[in-house]
Amino acid sequence: AKDYGVPQSRPRAIFKMYKKDKSWPWPETQKEITLREAIGDLPSLESNEESSLKHHYARKHTNDHITWMKHTPTGHSAIENEEHYPRKKNGERVKAFKSTYKRMKWDAPAPAVTMRSDAISSQENVHPGRKLEDGTYSDARVLTLRELLIVSSLPEEWEIPDWTTDTFMRQIIGEGIPPLFSYNIVKGIDYND
Repeated sequence: AKDYGVPQSRPRAIFKMYKKDKSWPWPETQKEITLREAIGDLPSLESNEESSLKHHYARKHTNDHITWMKHTPTGHSAIENEEHYPRKKNGERVKAFKSTYKRMKWDAPAPAVTMRSDAISSQENVHPGRKLEDGTYSDARVLTLRELLIVSSLPEEWEIPDWTTDTFMRQIIGEGIPPLFSYNIVKGIDYND
């Protein structure tokens, strides 16, 4: 998707089927859109904070998750931290892949949005953050629903039905194919007889 106007690296296999006398070329590759370009102008939010922008509110996270992520630089995993690393209730270090408890990179597209974009402990779900004067990092949280809409090429002001929950919307977005990606693939279909 990152090659076709979507600020998200979402590798997908696509099978194009068409009659031999028709054509359906691949679209031209577009410049990648980084997270900085896509969401860098949105207000910074900490866990459980809200903004005046539609769908731009931060999920509530545990104090431990917040501490670990505040001490994790942009593009890194809290698993790599020397002091503030994920630990079990007994204090033992959590053993996990370095793609978990991980902040995204500002200067790259978002990684593939998953159905578990609500969990700091899942794969590369944490906001890139900004380094603060005290050496910690802001935005110790997963992306807001608005940020997920943007990196999935969905309308930021989308009228999401009141009956849906944040978690349900995240699951739908995680399962979906970015519409701009689909549009760019199908616009080359030859409709002539």
